[in-house]
Parts: sequence; structure tokens; C-alpha cells
Amino acid sequence: MMSGSVPPTVTPVVAGSANIQKLKSDFSDAAAAKNPGLLGYASDSKQVLFSDGSSFKGVSSLSVEAKAATPVSLVDADSGKAFTNEGATSQIVMELPAAKTGLKFNFIAQDADGIQVKASAGDTIREAAAVSSAGGTATSGALGDCLELVCVNETEWFATSSVGTWTLA
Repeated sequence: MMSGSVPPTVTPVVAGSANIQKLKSDFSDAAAAKNPGLLGYASDSKQVLFSDGSSFKGVSSLSVEAKAATPVSLVDADSGKAFTNEGATSQIVMELPAAKTGLKFNFIAQDADGIQVKASAGDTIREAAAVSSAGGTATSGALGDCLELVCVNETEWFATSSVGTWTLA
């Protein structure tokens, strides 16, 4: 991309203009003024573009849903969301969809009733060296525990982040 050339799908970013608001991130008028190479925001790909041809894909907001009834059957379309047990009066069971590469879920224990994340038949959940049985579970009963699971292939969910103690079975 040539310097200063703005594709039609890009909103130009000009210091002092209303278009700076389209970045939907930490950029501001001051940031645009300090970064003359900042070209624009491509809303179709959600990328910040620079005049040297490089780009940065910004962080989008995370959808958080409280689930107080059990079980909760998650679907592929829920990927990228965070789920809590806020309002629960007993342990909540979150049933993962069948493993598909790239799916990602976050779980947050907002009360001590606990969360149990259950893999589909044949799928496993791994946290570091520990791995569940096929169709197994990751369970926490402590307020504040968090778990992020990313599916890396058609049978394995990996904990890419965990806080607290999650028991695999």
C-alpha cells in the first residue's frame, strides 16, 4: 500500500476529526498526531492500518453472560464469550460443544457454588500436564477462579489461562 493511499473500506484517521472515534480502541487525537503513519481503520477487518502497509487487529470487547440454571449447553456460536455462575444456587455445569479447532470459551466463578466445564464424548480438557478423561470435566468451587479454554484440534481443549484450582476428572 502506498503512503497516504486510503482503500475505500478504510475510514481515514485525521487528528482532530470525528473519524478518530471509529478506531474503537485506545487511540486518541493525540495518538493520531504522534503517529503520522496512522492511516485509518478498516471496519470490515477491524484492523488499524498504517501508511507503511502494516496493520494491527484491535482487541474487541468480550461478551459476558451469567448462567444460574444448569446444565448450560454451549454451541459454536458462543465461542469467544465468557460465562459466569452469578446468581447460581448450586454448581453450574457448562457443556462444551464438540471440539473444533479455534473455538474459545472463558469461565469465571463469581460465587462459591462452583462451575463444572464438561467436554463432549471423546474430547479432553488439558491444563498444563494434567488431562481429563475423554468426555471429562474441569471443576472449580472457589470464588474468583477463572479458566480460558481453546480448542487446538478436533479432540483437545487446552487451558491457555487459569486462575485458582481447577480439578480435572
